[in-house]
Amino acid sequence: MPSKQQLDKAAWEWAEKVEPNNITSEHIETAYRVKLKPCKPTSCRRNCKGNPRCLVGLGERNWLQDIADEDWHEIDDPNSERRAQGSFVGLKNLGATCYVNSFLQVWYHNPLFRRAIYQWKREDDPQELVALTSTKDERGEKEHSTNGNEGEGVYSPSSCIGHLQLIFALLQFSERKYIDPTQFINCLGLSVTRDAQEFSQLFISLLEDKLSYQTHPFVKNIIQQLYSGEYAYITRCHKCCTESARPSRFYELCLNIKGHKDIHGSLQEFLQDEKLEGSNQYFCDQCQLKQDATRFIRLLHLPPVLNIQLLRFVFDRQTGQKKKLNSFIRFHEVLDMSAYLQKPESPVLYDLSAVLIHRGPSAYSGHYVAHIRDRVSGAWYKFNDETVEKMEGKKLQLGAEENIEEEGGGKQTGKPPRLSKGHHASNNAYMLVYRARDPEQKELPPDNSCEWDLPEHLQEAVVEDNSRFEEWVMELGLMREQNVQSGKARQTEIRTLYDILPATEGNPHEWISSEWLMKWLNADVGQVEAIDNSSVLCLHNKLHPDKVTNVKCINQQAADQLFEKYGGGPRLRDALCTKCVESRCHLIRIRARVQEDSKTITSMFKIKVSSDEDAFWVGKDSIKDWKKMVLSQYKNCDSTSASSNYEEHNDNYDHMSSSGEKSHSDEGMSGNGTTTEEDHDDNSGYNFNEDVLCEHSNLSVKEGCRRLVQAQVWEILKQYFPNAPEFPRTANVCPECEMKQEENQVNTDRNRLLALEQKTCLQDLYSDRNQPTWTKVEPNTIMYVVDRNIVDEWRKFIRDPKKRPVTVVSNAELLCPHRLLLYSPEITGDIDPQSRLYLVWEYEWRIIARLFQVDTEIRVWKEIQNNSPDCPVINSTPALCGPCYVARLHEEQQQLLDFTSAKIYVRRVTKFDEVELSGSPTVDSESPDCDVAPSTVGKEEDPEFIQSVKKRKCHEGGSDATNVGGDSQLRRSSRRRKLRGEKELTVSSNQTLRDLKLQVCAFQEAILKLDDSA
Repeated sequence: MPSKQQLDKAAWEWAEKVEPNNITSEHIETAYRVKLKPCKPTSCRRNCKGNPRCLVGLGERNWLQDIADEDWHEIDDPNSERRAQGSFVGLKNLGATCYVNSFLQVWYHNPLFRRAIYQWKREDDPQELVALTSTKDERGEKEHSTNGNEGEGVYSPSSCIGHLQLIFALLQFSERKYIDPTQFINCLGLSVTRDAQEFSQLFISLLEDKLSYQTHPFVKNIIQQLYSGEYAYITRCHKCCTESARPSRFYELCLNIKGHKDIHGSLQEFLQDEKLEGSNQYFCDQCQLKQDATRFIRLLHLPPVLNIQLLRFVFDRQTGQKKKLNSFIRFHEVLDMSAYLQKPESPVLYDLSAVLIHRGPSAYSGHYVAHIRDRVSGAWYKFNDETVEKMEGKKLQLGAEENIEEEGGGKQTGKPPRLSKGHHASNNAYMLVYRARDPEQKELPPDNSCEWDLPEHLQEAVVEDNSRFEEWVMELGLMREQNVQSGKARQTEIRTLYDILPATEGNPHEWISSEWLMKWLNADVGQVEAIDNSSVLCLHNKLHPDKVTNVKCINQQAADQLFEKYGGGPRLRDALCTKCVESRCHLIRIRARVQEDSKTITSMFKIKVSSDEDAFWVGKDSIKDWKKMVLSQYKNCDSTSASSNYEEHNDNYDHMSSSGEKSHSDEGMSGNGTTTEEDHDDNSGYNFNEDVLCEHSNLSVKEGCRRLVQAQVWEILKQYFPNAPEFPRTANVCPECEMKQEENQVNTDRNRLLALEQKTCLQDLYSDRNQPTWTKVEPNTIMYVVDRNIVDEWRKFIRDPKKRPVTVVSNAELLCPHRLLLYSPEITGDIDPQSRLYLVWEYEWRIIARLFQVDTEIRVWKEIQNNSPDCPVINSTPALCGPCYVARLHEEQQQLLDFTSAKIYVRRVTKFDEVELSGSPTVDSESPDCDVAPSTVGKEEDPEFIQSVKKRKCHEGGSDATNVGGDSQLRRSSRRRKLRGEKELTVSSNQTLRDLKLQVCAFQEAILKLDDSA
C-alpha cells in the first residue's frame, strides 16, 4: 500500500493542470479518494490514514478472534477467597500488624486456651456489662418506636476478649480464606508498630487482668495454668551456706543468644551463678555481716506451654539504637528440661509447637511469620498474614526464611550449622513455643468437629459472616456471568457489522469519523458515545477535503445500523463539497505560481541593481513576507481553515520548489517551499510595502528598512499587490521627516559637545576618582552634597549623548518638609553604596553651579572636639532633621519587610564550592588596566560579569566610541549572572519559613532525581 504522503500527493496532483472552473466529478472523487481500493486484513499492521476505505487496524482484531470467558471481565474468581478444605484461616494485614497476626495464630492453636476463651461470659466482664446495659436501653427505645419489628442486629463486642473470642470462632468455622481483625486491633489501640516481645508481654498481662472478673475458675485461671511458671532468685552465703529465696512468676523465658550456638547454652547462661564479692558483698541475715555470696536462678515449676523469647533485638551502645542479631541458634524439636529442675520425678519433655520468625535485617523494619504445628495431623503450617501454606511432609522447614540481607546490604554473617535429626537452626527465629508432654491430658476434639460448644451469640455471628460471604461470592459470580454475556453479545454485534462495513462499488456509501470507529471498537460495553462528525465539516456542512484522513468510507447499510443504535450525527451521505475542492485547486495553483515567481525573484536578487536602470524601493520586511501575504489573501476568503489544514498536505508539492535555494524572499517559507506553521500564526499587521512609509504616509528617511529592486521584480510583486504604495528610486523622502532628522542630528551634535565639555570640566566626578571621603578630608574642610541619582543620570548622559541632558541639579529630595536634611551626613557613598548623599569638592561644586541650575546648596564639614581626632563631629547646613530621619528609616524598613513576588536564588553548595567561595580572590574595581575580572566561582574569565566601558562602546560601533567614554574603567553589570544548578524561587513577605523550606525541599528532590538519572 502506498504511504500516506504518496496518497496525499496523488489526491491533488491533477490540480496543477486543471482550472478551478473545469473541475469534474472525477476530479472531486479523486480529491476525496473514493476510488481507492480497500486494504486487505493482512496487508496493514496499522490503519492507513491516507486511505478512507482502509478498515484494518482500527481495533477489530481482538473481536474477530476467539475470546476466552476470563477475558470478558477483570473480576477474580470469588471462590479463590474461599477457605480450602482442611486448611486454616489467615488474618488480613492492616499495615504493620503482621506481629499481631502471628501471635493470634499461636494463641488460637492452643486448644485449651481457645476453649477457655469460648467459655468467657460477657455478663462477668464490667466493660461488656456496661455495653450490654446501654444496648438493651437503646433496643427498648427502638422496639417501642417500631412496635418490635426489628431484630437484635449483628453481634459486636466491646472488650478485647470479646473481640478475641469472635476472632477465634471465625478462625475455626469461617468459610473465608482470611478474616479481618480490624475491630480487635482498634480495640487494643495499636496505632503504631510495637516490638513483638513487648506486645506479647503486655497482652498476656491484659488477658490475666480481664479474666480475673470471670466466675468460672477454669476461665479465670487459664493464663496461670497454661503459661505461668515459677523460679526463685537464690542467694547463698559462702560462710554459713544459708540460702535466701525470692520466688517470682514468669510467662516466658527471655534468653540471650549472643555468643551461643544452641538453646542449651542460652539456658545455662540464664541459670548461671553470679559472684557477689568485694564492694558488691551480700548482707547475710544469719551472719549479720556482709559476706561473699553466690546468686543464681532456680527453676521451681515449668508451665504446660513454655514460651522462650530469643533476645535478637538488643541495644547498641555505640549507635544508641536497637539492632538485630542475625546469628544462628540451634534448637530441638524435643526439649528436655530435666537438667534444669531440682530432682524431677520423671523426665520433663517439651515438644516444639510453634516458631515465630522475623524476616528483615533491621530491628525497625521487617516482616513477622509464624510456623505452627497442627496438633491433629502433626503437619507444619506457615502463617503469613492472609496466606496459609502447608509444609511438605511433616518436618519444619525454615530454609526459605533465612535468605535475608543484613543492614548495610551484605549477606548474613556465619553459615548455617550442621544439624542432626530432630534439630533446627535459624538466624531469624525470635520466639519458640514448646508444649509439655502429658500422657494423662485429655485430647480435645479436632477443629472441624461439632463437639466444640460455642456460645449462641458466636454461632450466630459465624453464621451471619458466612452468609454475607456466600452472598458476596454469588454477587460477584453473577457479575462475572453478566460481563461474559454482554461481552459475547457485543462481539457478535461487532462481527456482524464489520462484515458489512466496507463500501462496495455500485452500493451507496457514507462517511463516518475514524476516531469514533476506533472508540466503538475499543471501548468497554456500555461506554460507546454517540457518533460525532461535526469536526470534519466544512463551511458548507459537507465533508471537508482536508479531513478525509480523519474519516472512513463505509457501507450505508452498516451506517444505518450504527446511527440507529448509537445516534449522533450529522450524517454524511452525499458529502463531497465541490466548492471546497475548487477553493483548494485555486490555492494550489496560486502556490505553484508563487513558487515560480519566488525562484525568479531570488535569481534577480543575485544581480546588483545598476545605477542607470529603473528600480523601485521595497520594504525589507515586505520582501521577507511577500509569499505569506499572497497566500493569506486567499486564505482569508475561506474561513474554514482550509489553508491552515493544508499544512498537512504541503509535502505533496515539494517538486514545485525543488531547487531548495533560499534568499531574502524565501525567509517567509520553509526550505521545501511550504509555509511554516509559525508563518500562518504570525500576523504582520501591515500591508505589502507599507513598511517603507513614514508616519506621514511618505517614503521613510530610514534607508535600513528598504532596498532597491529591479523593475522586473516590482512588476511581479505588483501583480499580487496592485494597491501597494509605489516608490521609484528617484522618489523623494518625506520632507517633514527629513527636517526632523536634521534637527535631531543638530541636537545630537550639540549634546555631544556639551557632554565633552562637562566631562572635561568634571573628569574626576565622571570617573569617580579622587572624590572626598570623611577618612581623607581634613577637619573644617567645606564640602558639598549632590544627590547620587542626579550624578548617575549625568554619567549616563556623558556615556551616551543621545540621552536627555541633565540641566538641573536638584537636592530637594534630600530635604524634609521642614527644609532640613533628611539623610545623615555621616553616611555617604564611601560608607554605604546605597546612600543618596554624594560628596564633591568645593571647586567641583562651583563648576556644577556654573554648568547647571542648582536649587539647594548643602554644605558639610568635619570638626574635632575635645582634641579627640578619633571621634569627629559631622556638621551640615541645613542640619539633620531628627524626627524625619527616624521616620524615613522606619518607612524604608517597612518597605523591605513588605514585598511580593521577590526573587531569591537557591543552589546546592558542594564541598568544592565551599572551598572556592571561601578562597576566591576579590575584584579590584578601581583598577583601570583590568578589562575582565576573574569570576568568584570557577576562577574563569567572565566578560558578562565585569566589562570595561571601552570594550562595550567599541562593540556598539560608530564614531561615538572615540568621542566619549574612551576611558578604560570597570563597570559592574546590572544583569545577575546565573550559576549552574541554580533555581529561582519567588517569595513574598507574608510567606512563612515553613513554606520556604517546602519550596527548597521540592527543589532539592528535583536535584537528587537529576543526580540519580545522571
